[in-house]
Amino acid sequence: MHFTNTLIIDRSVTETFAFVSNFENMPKWNYFVEETTSESRPLRPGGGVGTTYRQRRRTDEQRFVVTDFEPDQLVAVRTLPPARDLQMRFTFELQDGRVETAN
Repeated sequence: MHFTNTLIIDRSVTETFAFVSNFENMPKWNYFVEETTSESRPLRPGGGVGTTYRQRRRTDEQRFVVTDFEPDQLVAVRTLPPARDLQMRFTFELQDGRVETAN
């Protein structure tokens, strides 16, 4: 299954990317996630490839790892076993002076 959501955000690309790519902020923008914590020390400010997280959702818990990280452009994650394989990819670009983000 594959689906895409696109949002226009009236903030800078840098500010938007920093907020979304810090997955400890996920409960602030994803109603189903109650808590997300980093399990590993980020390799650079804002995370980076290999950073792992644990999240508590309304019905379960998952662990995931950052698989791609291009500052101000792209961040991608993939769930870790035993969770069902899920990949999320967030892209960021400027659209008419505002940020367009898609996942």
